[in-house]
Amino acid sequence: SGGKGKCVVVTSRLSSYPETFGFSSLPLHLFTEEEAVAYLFKEGKGIDKQQLLEGVGNAEKEHATLLARELGLLPLALAHAAGYIKNNRGCTFEKYLGLFKKHGLDLYKPEYMRFSSHEKTILTTWKVSFDAISKKRGASIILANFLSILAPAPIPLTAIRKWFETLISSSELKFNAALGYLQGYSLVDSSATLCHIHTLVQQAICFHLPEEDREKHLKEALTVFSFLAEGFNTEIPESGEALTFLIPHIDAICS
Repeated sequence: SGGKGKCVVVTSRLSSYPETFGFSSLPLHLFTEEEAVAYLFKEGKGIDKQQLLEGVGNAEKEHATLLARELGLLPLALAHAAGYIKNNRGCTFEKYLGLFKKHGLDLYKPEYMRFSSHEKTILTTWKVSFDAISKKRGASIILANFLSILAPAPIPLTAIRKWFETLISSSELKFNAALGYLQGYSLVDSSATLCHIHTLVQQAICFHLPEEDREKHLKEALTVFSFLAEGFNTEIPESGEALTFLIPHIDAICS
C-alpha cells in the first residue's frame, strides 16, 4: 500500500485484461535462440552461461539449438524439455528431440510429466483457452481448428478470409470477430496481411482434433488454396509475394 513494498503480478492470455482493469502490461515474448539454449543447459543440465562458453562441445550445443528451434523458442515448452531431461538420467538434448519428433505432444500427458497438480502443461494451458472460446464463439474455434492443420509459417489473411467466406460466412464483421477473439486469447497474432500461429499452438489444437475433422479441414484448405493459387499472377510483385507465403501451406496440406 502507499506505493511501497507490495505489488500484484497477474498473468493472463487475455490481451485486453490490462485495459479492462487499468493495469500496466508487460507482454511476454518468445526466447531468443541464445536465451533458449542457455536456459536448456542451465535448467536441464545445471550448466551456467560461463560453463557453457568454456566447457561444452559444439555437438551438444548444436543439439540444444535444434531442440530449441523445434519447440519454437516457447518458454513453457523449453521448461518441459529441461524438466524431462533433468528428471530422466541419460536423456540428452538429442534424445529428447528424437522423442518429441516421434511422440509430439504425447510427451506432455500427465502420466509422463513430473509436475505438481497446480502446474500447467502445454496441453492444459491452451485447452483452457480453447474451452472458453468454444463456449462463446463457435466460428472462432472452427477457425482455430482450420489454422492448426496448416504449415508452421505465416498465413496470408487473404487465404484465411477466402476460406471463411466459402465455408462460414461472407460477413466481414463475423470474420473480424472470429479472428479477433483468437487474438484476444493470444492464440494468434496478425498484421495487415499475415496471420501467425505458434507451431505448438497448432499441435495442441490438432492433438484434440478428431481425425474426421482434420481430414475435412485439409480438403477444404486444398480446395480454397488451390483456387487462390490459380488466380495469382506472378508477374505482379504483390501477387508473387502472396503466392510465396501460400506455397508452404499447400505443401503441408498435400503431404
